[in-house]
Amino acid sequence: MEISLIGFCTIGMGFVTTDVRGAESVNEMCLDIADYGLIEELDYNLPHELTHMIDFRIEHFKNWESPDLNNYEEKWAELNPKDLVYAYGDSELEELIYDKYPSYFSYSYGCSSPLEDRATFLGELMKNYLTKPEGSMTMEPEAYAKMEFWCHCCREAFDTKGWPEQTPWEIQLEAEKPTE
Repeated sequence: MEISLIGFCTIGMGFVTTDVRGAESVNEMCLDIADYGLIEELDYNLPHELTHMIDFRIEHFKNWESPDLNNYEEKWAELNPKDLVYAYGDSELEELIYDKYPSYFSYSYGCSSPLEDRATFLGELMKNYLTKPEGSMTMEPEAYAKMEFWCHCCREAFDTKGWPEQTPWEIQLEAEKPTE
């Protein structure tokens, strides 16, 4: 994994690329440090971009022992409404999807693709973990189920021997658990 701090980015505040080098792949995260908004919102933007790196890892290594990882996108789709189709860059459609299914997303940008759906959730979870009291997101059961699945997949995709029993995002997710 490589993280590059750049002075100007024409495609947004941050992005992730994957370079497959033989049997290895290198993920590079580029963050535009000249963009005041990115620095001001680093508690959101850094975990958002890290989520993309995790997604690329899961997608690149296809022979997982975990059936959830081998069917990652299909399992994610099952957690959304049956008729949901992501907007893939159409901002007006993002708003329409969000208005129809607000309980499934953290905000409308998550409606653009499964990658952004996951990244917006983790960005919000970590921002709340760092800056707001626990339980401040008021996460709906549908959204909670999606992030619970993502946390499970994250643990499946990495060697977690040195990890704490609960990561900060799992602590925050537990704090956001909807009341029955």
